[in-house]
Amino acid sequence: MKFLKGNAGKACIVLVVLAVAVVFFFLQRERPPSRGNQVMMVCVATGKTFWMERKPMVLPLDNPDTGEKTLLRCHEDDDGTLYVDRICRDLVKQLDEAEVNQYVDPKTLRVRSAP
Repeated sequence: MKFLKGNAGKACIVLVVLAVAVVFFFLQRERPPSRGNQVMMVCVATGKTFWMERKPMVLPLDNPDTGEKTLLRCHEDDDGTLYVDRICRDLVKQLDEAEVNQYVDPKTLRVRSAP
């Protein structure tokens, strides 16, 4: 306990608390917005968004309107811009190569506005 009474001990505690706060902040920013038991999805072919039940899923999901496997998890940035979750980056590339993707930039994962 003598260590905690010195300036070095107090500085270490402050740094640890600050590091935990920074990590928590960035983890919260990456979480997709939710409605309790739902998660936001975007169709890469139409740009339309859907709220789907939160459960274990294999992506891409079927679009309820078209029946095509084009739905990926997304989140809204602070300025209202939609982005596909980073965990879906490879799926965006695959759907882009298959010429299915019409609305998601494969490099930035930004969702372009649907007409």
